[in-house]
Amino acid sequence: MRGITNIQRAANGYDVVKTRTMTEQKPVKDAAGATIMATITTTTEEKSREFAWQAQAWLLERRFPNHWARRDFMEWSGDPEKPIKIGVEINDHDPLRMAKLIAAFADVQLIPPAVIEMIEGKDFTSGNGQGPD
Repeated sequence: MRGITNIQRAANGYDVVKTRTMTEQKPVKDAAGATIMATITTTTEEKSREFAWQAQAWLLERRFPNHWARRDFMEWSGDPEKPIKIGVEINDHDPLRMAKLIAAFADVQLIPPAVIEMIEGKDFTSGNGQGPD
């Protein structure tokens, strides 16, 4: 329960006191008229009230999930006895897609270097797989 209390305090705001101390050397004249270096220290305090919007968002998500919770989930319904079918259509004749796929496989070394050397320089967009000669 202590964790929730800390989150509520952060969401409702809390007092912050920032203290800044500056020290500088300044030339000043003493009683005899000689110039000496004096150290001057100045301290300032700034008080403000800060809110943690993340804490407020967390509270809203949990108190009112129907309205504020993330919606990155999927809900499935249907006959529990039948399997859910998921289908993806892929055009395996698209040369640009095939080139990207081959490059990705080559990057992770799923295609042997000899095969990559064999297909480099060939024009596959014309459909014959022959080189430019």
